[in-house]
Amino acid sequence: MTVDKLQQLTTKSIDLLETILDNSNIPLTERAEIALRILEIAQSSQTTTQNPITSANNRIIESATSKIPTFIPNYSQSTSNQNQSKILPVKYLQIENFLEPQELEAALTIAIKNKNNFTDSSVHNKSTNQIKKFRQSSILHHKFYPELAKSIQTKVLKTLPSVLEKLNHPNFSTSNIVIQLTAHNDSCFYTIHSDANTEMTATREMTYVYYFYQEPKSFSGGELVIYETKVDGNNLSKHNDFKVIEPRNNSIIFFPSRYLHEILPVNCPTKAFEHSRFAFNGWIRR
Repeated sequence: MTVDKLQQLTTKSIDLLETILDNSNIPLTERAEIALRILEIAQSSQTTTQNPITSANNRIIESATSKIPTFIPNYSQSTSNQNQSKILPVKYLQIENFLEPQELEAALTIAIKNKNNFTDSSVHNKSTNQIKKFRQSSILHHKFYPELAKSIQTKVLKTLPSVLEKLNHPNFSTSNIVIQLTAHNDSCFYTIHSDANTEMTATREMTYVYYFYQEPKSFSGGELVIYETKVDGNNLSKHNDFKVIEPRNNSIIFFPSRYLHEILPVNCPTKAFEHSRFAFNGWIRR
């Protein structure tokens, strides 16, 4: 089979997969199984280091793991590190005025216009009742804003070298930048978790969150809390220190994906969707 033909089939499979993953009537475990099967086929067909389906593989991985459980223990890539115990001190970088005014306005327009296209956030292997206790928010797929998504991803990638330098974080080769639009309205939250806590998410190196909302601000809360994280073998746990970060309009946060963190409950008295705490968030994979 030619590479071009394989790429065409993979692309069609991904489109079908995304449709299946958006169908809440199909159990999440079955949807994840389908994603893994397609991934295995795509990976087994790679023949060169510059294979054009590499980016497709990344899309499959992200589709399969975008609604992951917050597992603790954490899975590291190297078994030699499993017996090591260390403390990861809190570190993050917040950059103000990340987007131009017209880009900020476009982001708000997209979020509000697509109100009915947002879907409830979910977590892999958790029942509906469990999810509600663990996470409440809604998500808009990047297919509804491809141009803005590409613009933000490009800017994130351009900013990454200075972020790594300021955080004193090792450089790494970027394989993919994932993006999603998340809305937190009244009573929404996300309990403590890590973004890189399973074998399938282990390549998530850096997390970013870009905040935006209508002015004047109509909600309170929704702060990001990043914890000093103790790594004990495969287990992650909170240590002594933590930082509470305000979701300031048109600012972006970067922090290592492995760190434990949470989103505090949002208080939005009007409960109007347009008054939500919006964010473009995602992960930079190595």
